[in-house]
Amino acid sequence: MDVILLTDVDKLGTRGEVVGVARGYARNFLLPRKMAEVATPAKLKELERRETQRARHDASNGDQARDIAARLEQLELRFDVNAGPTGSLFGSVTPSDIADKIWDEAKIRVNGTLIWTNPALSNLVDTAWVPIDLDISALADGHPSVQVEFRLTTDGSVTLGGWNIDDVERAITPKTRVLYLNSPNNPSGGVLTKEDLERLAAIAKAKNLWVISDEAYEDVVYRGEHISIASLPGMYDRTIPVYTLSKSYAITGVRVGYFAIKDKALRDRALKIVLYTTSNVSSIAQYGAVGALEGSQQCIADFKTELQFRRDMFYKGLQEAAPGVFSGTPPDGAFYAFVKINADWAKSAGITGDSVSWAMAEYLIKNARIGCVPGVDFGAGCEGYLRFCTCRSREELTGALASMKEALARVHAA
Repeated sequence: MDVILLTDVDKLGTRGEVVGVARGYARNFLLPRKMAEVATPAKLKELERRETQRARHDASNGDQARDIAARLEQLELRFDVNAGPTGSLFGSVTPSDIADKIWDEAKIRVNGTLIWTNPALSNLVDTAWVPIDLDISALADGHPSVQVEFRLTTDGSVTLGGWNIDDVERAITPKTRVLYLNSPNNPSGGVLTKEDLERLAAIAKAKNLWVISDEAYEDVVYRGEHISIASLPGMYDRTIPVYTLSKSYAITGVRVGYFAIKDKALRDRALKIVLYTTSNVSSIAQYGAVGALEGSQQCIADFKTELQFRRDMFYKGLQEAAPGVFSGTPPDGAFYAFVKINADWAKSAGITGDSVSWAMAEYLIKNARIGCVPGVDFGAGCEGYLRFCTCRSREELTGALASMKEALARVHAA
């Protein structure tokens, strides 16, 4: 199990204050300030010696005897830390390494806190995204999020870059506190342009909004470039960029991510939320994350190239497997195919119900053994769509397309 370790990285020769993770015990506690000032193996050993000596001195005083067990337990918690010879927090990966990664990839100068967590945050103004975020927002204050619907393109597909940002501004009320962005987007795969982000940044400043920028798919952009809104002038002061190792390194099962917060008061509150929700990041997950960060980073580019191939293969296969049934264009980012269902075809095939998204998804799972997500699960504006995941192996995608073709052909035959 593990604990959250607060380190004063100014004293370690890096920038800002950073929160990292270190192996320890699954207990709820806050490390003392002086440990944060001596987070190197040699100084940790010296601190352990002094604290042990103090504990023994206390033991000679009968009035303090009852505190000895707690003191020694605290020592155990403090010093079961895997700190390498260079003062690293876990293996050879330090919080400053993550800060450098954010600077190199997102051009955000992190002078705030970095918190490892299982990333999932609430949103108040949102495009379509995974349903859990809407529920978390409602749980936080009892009010649901306000969703800004996608704008359809001429071919019936959906792109995040096709937002009507005027709709975003109109959706903001005096009660709005946070603008939640997800680009590249799940489910559409759309990527916000710099111009989009500059307009949204101006809105956030004018309306005095915080921005949560979910950048899980930052490394999966096929056309254009990923830009973090936090990298725009003055925006890191009001933006919390959120990252995960899941997508870039294809380690979704590890469930490790991080986010950067400049404001100290907000950092403290975020740390409390992490402590009392996820508690900590398991040691097993930490090893998986460190393995990804220590290994060759060429895997990110190689994986993106392969994902683009699979994306193109799926869309090409879809034209043959489901002509006139599904429509859409390959997205600029992420690894999903968010396609529109031909409602007239579905009706003529008897695939009907309160939601054509659900009816089609159920038909495919029952008749073709193909799992997909009904578009309506991402919001009312996405009714009539399906989301397919195109990061599966080439063999799986080929098999799924063949199964889809056969299942839809049976409908015609009937």
